[in-house]
Amino acid sequence: MIKNTFIQKTLTVLSAAVLLMFTSCSKDNSVKYLSATVSLDVSGISSNIPTPKSFDVTFASVGSDYTYTTHSNGTTINTDSLITGVYNITVAATVTENDFTYNYTGSLSNKEITSSGESCSITVSATKASDIIFKEIYYTGCRTSTNGIYFRDQFYELYNNSSHIVYADGICLAEALSYQIFDYTGAVGLEGDASNYLFCGKIIWKIPGNGTDYPVKPGESIVIAQYATNHKTANPNSPVDLSTADFETYIQDYSSKQTDCNAINMEYVCNASGNNSKQYLTSVFGTALIIFHPSIALEDSNFLEPTNGLATLARQVLKTDILDAVDCIKNDASLDKKRICNELDAGAIWCSGAYVGESISRKIEGTKSIDKGGQIIYQDTNNSTNDFQVNTTPEIRRNNAGRPSWSDWTSAQN
Repeated sequence: MIKNTFIQKTLTVLSAAVLLMFTSCSKDNSVKYLSATVSLDVSGISSNIPTPKSFDVTFASVGSDYTYTTHSNGTTINTDSLITGVYNITVAATVTENDFTYNYTGSLSNKEITSSGESCSITVSATKASDIIFKEIYYTGCRTSTNGIYFRDQFYELYNNSSHIVYADGICLAEALSYQIFDYTGAVGLEGDASNYLFCGKIIWKIPGNGTDYPVKPGESIVIAQYATNHKTANPNSPVDLSTADFETYIQDYSSKQTDCNAINMEYVCNASGNNSKQYLTSVFGTALIIFHPSIALEDSNFLEPTNGLATLARQVLKTDILDAVDCIKNDASLDKKRICNELDAGAIWCSGAYVGESISRKIEGTKSIDKGGQIIYQDTNNSTNDFQVNTTPEIRRNNAGRPSWSDWTSAQN
């Protein structure tokens, strides 16, 4: 969850205050509580943007339900309310100034606290909130009536969370490679410092248009389907009908002769994986997704090679071009294997497994009056752990999100 480089000054002003509470109102006298100190490193935050006066810091125990949240005064947090265990620690703050909303995030995974006096440091980064965000993602797939696997019903829904019209033209969808595994520092063909980029593999898709072809009003969403058909007909166990999706990842020479449905075809921009099967899907075990508006041309050649001996090719994307990022991991034990760096997504989200028919969707923060109606505003703190929830049933345009006027078909072709 990220910043928007073409954000306008009429950006929706999100609430900056978050009400916090402890897991329980009082301590259990039979439990031995431990003290710890967390120092926040804010040295990397630009002097051109405001610095929060305080931060919310959450300690989530790995493998148990114990969670403790406290409110800092400055950049040092002292607590004496932790129990023995391993913790995922997240930091968050929000500041609104001059019609812009800034999100501050940081995290540390698998910090072991077994005695009082433990300490750690967490780097905090800042980004502007985005106009266009991921609203719902269905990647897990489902089972068939014979217990086979089915993943053709995946979809990605984007939502206009701002108070003004934005244009979907040129927005790209891609999958990020792990910053912890692949090192492109000094890669041949890379301009500038590798820390300025996020590196993507597999296929990058782009919404077509000349800049103003696909307006999206406040409160409207667009749905990108892997295959824009009624999957309930193709597989009775599928939870979704995608025949009204706005875009689809159609590949003309796909070997199964996929029907070209009414949805507008995404542009097949480049394929860093070298996969010749022409079949697109995101991993049902969890995928690291970004949307971005490229400021540099996306070549389908001259891909970057890692400099640490691995063989995975990549296309570089400037972090400043990224609109939103969501790290979908396998389970909570995989938080230390995050693929997207903390400055773009300080957390992660996960479903209960693969082929379980579950989706993730963004939590509602509140509503804002638009004309005579009310626009839902979704939570966007650049931390997927906090911002998303898991749904047992995927749903496009959940909570009555609007459908753009140019998306006027009602069903897919047979």
